[in-house]
Order: sequence, then C-alpha cells, then structure tokens
Amino acid sequence: MTMKKFFLLLSLLSACVLSSCHKDKTSTQVTSITLSKVNNMKDVSYFVVVNSLDESLKAFSPDLDTSNIIPYLCAKSNSGDLEVVKFQYEMEGATDAAKSFAENNLFVVPLNFVSIGSNYIWLRNCRYYVTNENDCPEEMQSVLFELQSNVYQYIIRKKDGVVLKFKEVDILDRLYLDNSDFYIPMGCISPTEDGFYILTTKTDSRLIKVTDNNTSKPIVENVIPRNCYIESFVCQNNAVAAMGSLYSADAPWTPMVFFPDGNVETLSLRTDFDRIGSQYDVIFSVGGKVYCAICFKNQLDQSELSIYRLNIAENAVNVDSLCTQIVPFVYSDVAQYLPRYTEESTVAFMNGNRLISFSSETEQFETKEIAEFQNVIESYPSFDGCIYGYENNYLDKVLRYNVRTKDVSVFTIDKSDIVPFGYAPRPEFCASKNIFIQYGESIQGRDMTVVTDVLAQSAYSIEAEGKRVSTIYKIQ
Repeated sequence: MTMKKFFLLLSLLSACVLSSCHKDKTSTQVTSITLSKVNNMKDVSYFVVVNSLDESLKAFSPDLDTSNIIPYLCAKSNSGDLEVVKFQYEMEGATDAAKSFAENNLFVVPLNFVSIGSNYIWLRNCRYYVTNENDCPEEMQSVLFELQSNVYQYIIRKKDGVVLKFKEVDILDRLYLDNSDFYIPMGCISPTEDGFYILTTKTDSRLIKVTDNNTSKPIVENVIPRNCYIESFVCQNNAVAAMGSLYSADAPWTPMVFFPDGNVETLSLRTDFDRIGSQYDVIFSVGGKVYCAICFKNQLDQSELSIYRLNIAENAVNVDSLCTQIVPFVYSDVAQYLPRYTEESTVAFMNGNRLISFSSETEQFETKEIAEFQNVIESYPSFDGCIYGYENNYLDKVLRYNVRTKDVSVFTIDKSDIVPFGYAPRPEFCASKNIFIQYGESIQGRDMTVVTDVLAQSAYSIEAEGKRVSTIYKIQ
C-alpha cells in the first residue's frame, strides 16, 4: 500500500468516526420529564401563584429571567421571605445540560390548591412554563412542547413534598363547583388516616382508595365495580355508602353500600310517594353516623325531606327511618349544599340569611334566621365549626356564626401594618379555607394583594409594581 493510499484510507476512517460521534451526540433525546418533588416544604407557610409582569419578580430572584410574562408558584417562608418554588424532576435520556436547564427554567403552576385532609395538597390543573426558551437544549424541545400542551394533576405529600404517582390522578378532575369548599363536602375526595378516597369523573365514574406507603408510588385499589355511577359517598367500617346507580348513568339514583368482600347492597327508601318532578338525594356523614336525605317536590310544590340513618356493620346494613319534614327552601338545594358545613355533630348550609342545619344528636332539621347576615356579601366560607361573612369590601367587619352555640360575633382583624387601598375591590375567599384575599391599588399607585389570615386574626401584604397574587394556599 502506497503512502498516498494509506493516508486516504486513514482520512476516510477518521471521517466515519467523526460522523458517527456527531450522530450519537445529536441523537440524544429526552424521552420524558416527570415532576417528582416540591422542594423545601418544611419551611413553607404559604403558597402563592403570582402573575408576574416585566421585572416584578427580580426583587425575589435576581437571576430569574422575566423576559417572558408568565405566572410563578412562589412560597412564603416561615421567616416571611417570598421565593419562586423550585422543583425536582425525573428525566429519561437527559444530559447534565438538559437537567440543569429544567431545574432552573421549568416551572409548574397550578390553577388552585385543594386540601386532602391535613397531609396532602392537590395541585389542580397544573401547566408548565419555560423561561429562557432560546437556550433550551435541542434534545428536550419536543418533550417540553408536549408538557406545555397539556394540563396535569399532582398530589403532594406535605411532610416531604414528594409527588404521589398513580395513573388515576390524571382523571382527578371531577368538580361540582369550581370552589374548594365543594370538593370534599360533595364526596369527591375523602381523607383517611393513611391516604384518601377519590371519585373520578362521571364519564368514568370510579371510586379509588389510595393508601400511602411512604413512597412515591402508593397502593391504589378500585373500590366499586366499573359499571357503577356514583354521585356522593362516605366511608364507614371499611364499607362505602354511596348515592348512585348500577349499570347506567341514566338510571334513577339510589343509595348503595359496597362491602370489602365485594358484595353490594342496594337500598330501597321512601317508595310510598309519587315522584313529582326531579328528586334530589344525597349521602352524608355527621357525628360518626351515616345518613341518607331524600328531597323532592310534593304535590303542594313544597320541599319535602326524608331522613334515614344507615347502620353499617361488617357485612350488612340496617336502615332506620327518622323523619319527614317540610323544609323552607328550594328542594334542589339539599343535594347541592347539605354537607357543606360540618362541625362534629352538625351539618348545615346557608340559604340567604337562613341556616338549615341537621344534628346527629337530635336527628332533626332546624331552620334559623340570622338577622346579622341579612346584608352579608360572600359565599359564606366555613371552618372550625363557624360560618363567616362580611358586609363591606374592606373586611373591616367580618361576622362569625358558631353552628353549635348559635352565637354571632364580630370578628376584627389586625391590619395596622397594611397600607389602605385606593379603591375597594371585592375580596375573595381562598382555597385554604381560612384566608381572604383583597386586590387593589395602594396609595402609592402600585398593585397590592392583602392576605387576611382569619385564624391568626392578622393580615399581611404582597406588594410590588406589576405583580399580583391570583391564588394562595396556607400550609397547615
């Protein structure tokens, strides 16, 4: 072989090797990105979603690129600092450069927050946002586009910030009203000591039991057969009492009890009347007892309510007929609002300035006019056995009605350090169930959000030009 041919062959081999290396380098692709953890949960007192404009968040994170106008999930620490939340991701096929980009430029932002008992937070309807998109490694562009094109549901364990991973969470979107007060009371989510039950959408009505085993992958069990359609449910003695129908979503709703051994008992209640118009039934629990309420419009166009107690044993259920009453409200309200306010032995709801309550001690309904609530504006948030309302937009006078003692008191809030608004926007009651949020413009001309923590009887402001809090959650 001549020297010329030798160098030609060597050049060809080198070109092939370089081509192969280049091909291997460009063929690297990120195949998946999965949220695995929310960092520093132990030091967080509040979550807030901040709608950032221009340079508003630079004060909290100077290195953060705010060239794109996007919302951020921020955390207010126990020491009072407000910082953009950092996340951990699991990435398949990612280089160190891709992992670093995701860690510093990929943000998860929920529409709102929902408590599941005291141990979990449902980050509802999350979307992904990306900063510095021009610097995004090519290997992860396709998977980022897919992430940004969808909406996700995440359930976070509060004690460590770990995301619980189970495929059923993707269909955890069943709502009655888009207000957190209605998630758990309507029987969509029910916490247990080591997990929770969840009820999925009507189109795929499934009751699922999630048992937390202190890993990221909990134990998931289907509680009811797939051909059942469930409207509301409660749990007792390892059995599930539910209002729904077997086999068809169009069939009449009926109370059913699902036992751990797989048996289902359908209950026939109140069959001695002619149905006039629609019937509204609901299963609820109060004072450790399970009840079924059947409400319908009678021939006199009255709301007639029948109450039954369900005594659920290990493999059987006995029914006690308690009473039938005429109730002074629109009959459909029973199914919509009955389980809304629960305080040990009482369940109730507000209808105008009337409180309709049911006690497991008397097992009777009671209607009470609350004169002080005549001019109240709000949707009557409730927690700790009390119902709250306010009469003006400044929250200067908050009324509190104690469901058990039936006392009405005026609730004052310490706002001495808060700059007054230039105008009075209507406050909102937040997903954490004990916070009012006010928006407005301060006398300095800057957008300001005032957060009023009702339990602590104090208020603080989140203030920066062009920055505005859209939703907030208090870590309990």
